[in-house]
Amino acid sequence: MINGQIAPPRPCIFTPQMWTVFELVGEGVFLCDTSGRLCEVNTFACQMLGYPRSELLKLTLWDLLTPQARPLSLAELKVGQPVFMEQHLRGKDGRLLSVEISAQRIDDDHLIAFVRDISERKQAEAALRQSEEHFAKTFQASPVAMSISRQEDGQLIDINDGFLDLFGYDREDVIGRTALELGLYPQPDERVELIRQLREQGALYNYEQTIVVKSGEPRETLISAEVIEMNGEDHLLAIFVDITPRKQIEATLREIVDNMAVAQRISHFGSWEVKFTTDLQPVEPHLWSDECYRIFGLEPGAVEMTTELFVSLIHPDDRQVMQQRVSQAIEEYVFHPYEHRIILPDGTVRTVWEQASVVLDETGSRPIKLVGTVHDITERKQAEAALQANKKRLRLAIEAAELGIYEQAVSLDGNTYYSERWAAILGYDLEELPAPTDRYEWVIKQVHPDDLATLAAAYREFVVGRASTFSTEIRMKHKSGEWIWIKNYGKVAERNEFGQITRILGVIQDITEAKQLETQLRQAQRMESVGRLAGGVAHDFNNLLTIIQGYAELMEDRLNLDGLLRQSLTQIQQAAHSAAGLTRQLLAFSRQQMLAPAVLDLNHLVGNLQKMLTRLIGEDIMLEIDLTEAVHPVLADPGQLEQVLLNLAVNARDAMPTGGRLIIEMANVELDQVYLSRDLEAPLGPAVMLAVTDTGCGMDQSTQAKIFDPFFTTKALGQGTGLGLATVYGIVKQSGGDIHVYSEPGQGT
Repeated sequence: MINGQIAPPRPCIFTPQMWTVFELVGEGVFLCDTSGRLCEVNTFACQMLGYPRSELLKLTLWDLLTPQARPLSLAELKVGQPVFMEQHLRGKDGRLLSVEISAQRIDDDHLIAFVRDISERKQAEAALRQSEEHFAKTFQASPVAMSISRQEDGQLIDINDGFLDLFGYDREDVIGRTALELGLYPQPDERVELIRQLREQGALYNYEQTIVVKSGEPRETLISAEVIEMNGEDHLLAIFVDITPRKQIEATLREIVDNMAVAQRISHFGSWEVKFTTDLQPVEPHLWSDECYRIFGLEPGAVEMTTELFVSLIHPDDRQVMQQRVSQAIEEYVFHPYEHRIILPDGTVRTVWEQASVVLDETGSRPIKLVGTVHDITERKQAEAALQANKKRLRLAIEAAELGIYEQAVSLDGNTYYSERWAAILGYDLEELPAPTDRYEWVIKQVHPDDLATLAAAYREFVVGRASTFSTEIRMKHKSGEWIWIKNYGKVAERNEFGQITRILGVIQDITEAKQLETQLRQAQRMESVGRLAGGVAHDFNNLLTIIQGYAELMEDRLNLDGLLRQSLTQIQQAAHSAAGLTRQLLAFSRQQMLAPAVLDLNHLVGNLQKMLTRLIGEDIMLEIDLTEAVHPVLADPGQLEQVLLNLAVNARDAMPTGGRLIIEMANVELDQVYLSRDLEAPLGPAVMLAVTDTGCGMDQSTQAKIFDPFFTTKALGQGTGLGLATVYGIVKQSGGDIHVYSEPGQGT
């Protein structure tokens, strides 16, 4: 029904079966009379225009067409000609649909029209036209070189101005010719290869290719190409990007990088870079130069350098310092250089120096990376350590030799250098010496007047070149006012362009003690001569005494002498006995007396000497003897032990000129391993200790170290031979004993 009325029946032009077919057609089917009134439509037509069938059948075909299409369409249809046209139909909602209409009269009163919606196709065609227009404009306006050529024969059919600028041709030189004819490719096979890859891949992007421009100059380009369809034929759209400047820069950069790599390898400098995320975490992996890898004992590029791997290569004792440096750099934007140790994969420990710069973001508020260098300083550290060791050895050697070092300019107003030891030899601190420019004159004033000529002669011979070194022994005044002997040795430290000496380097040494020892040696040699003479006389004298004593004994036995003669004979015997004691003393002095060891009771021996010792030390000194009842017996020469006690008593007496106490005591002792650790020659086991103590002036450590040396004495010249304590030491040692001394200045011995 239409508007409450029953819809008119379908015309009987077509059978129901035919209309069923029309319903299945995917196009709109319109049946109308010659006036254009619609007699029937299919469902697709209703859906396409948005009308119900009943409404659509109230309209004419011309109501649906645009006014411009009506006269032409009607005129053509009236003469019975088929009509094919593209027109616009207006839907119920007013929108225009692009349609393709195929209409035909089927009898005198009716015509049929098939209408296809081509709106999407028209939109696509419009878009294509717009795209083609845009492409044409872009093609011509692009500064990049572009060309279009037929794929079949390579003939160029279009180029843009960028192409002409790059290749240097005019348009008429290019259009209709091929790239090979123009000689754009150095080798024809190169274009063949490009086309082959294009066919395989469908498109090429950034294909590096050397091309030759009109001038014959080669240019480096990136070619991107794609097959496009034009007029039903395949064409090749090619884009050429000139990268010659970039390639030149890359070559320069490669040369710089190569040179830098060589420089890094020669200097053992490696470079590195660590980037940070927004939360300041290191980006993995780090960027390391080849030399950086080599410094850490790794093959360049063999592994990716991560934070974990880097930390594992740091010496465990230095990892905390490294982490502190990085944290400090992130917080303060400053990286403080430092040195640390690394452990190579083979276990070798080396030392490196790290320094870096902090790179901030554009706002300057956040570090984005650390860029730094690492330098292998192992050899330098080893050299420094060796130098320090050499300096230490030299210093110890100089200290052991007690040498004072000086450096002197030849000119009198030149600067000088004197070591602390140099000043100490003369009893001064460095601060007490005059200014450097005044020291030379001051030093000359310290030289003994009698030695100035000797010093001047040696110095003159050296400066004028007749001697390469100089060495003198002179006396100089000590701060205490005493004159000390100095050994002065110097050599050339610097010459000017004329070969003249400008600076001297030298050392001095205090040889006062050596000079004193020389004097003592000469005196000892004289005493040795006297000793040999005394020994010879003692032997001869002993022979005479033997005869005298023998005849005195015969006379006493065989002659009946009266009182006066017997008294005279007794005096002869006593004198001979005293002379024999004198002979023994002479032999002891000359060390030619044989020991006669016997088992002794030291209590008895010391008791027998008490009166003699009392007379020997004088009235101002009190003798105290502390005897032990159960003292062990000892095996020794009694005469020699008496000599030991007498010598010690004499030394004690001389140490107490104003009086004091002399104490002799004995005790049984056990010599254990602790004692032997101080004296390897001492016997192990039970022994008897005999101590002689005085309350005299005492001795310092340096004197104690020399008191048993032959010819050493603290007494004035002529008051001692220096053999007393040496004899004591020899007797004790020869008797299988041991001797020690303990003393402090002012505390006795």
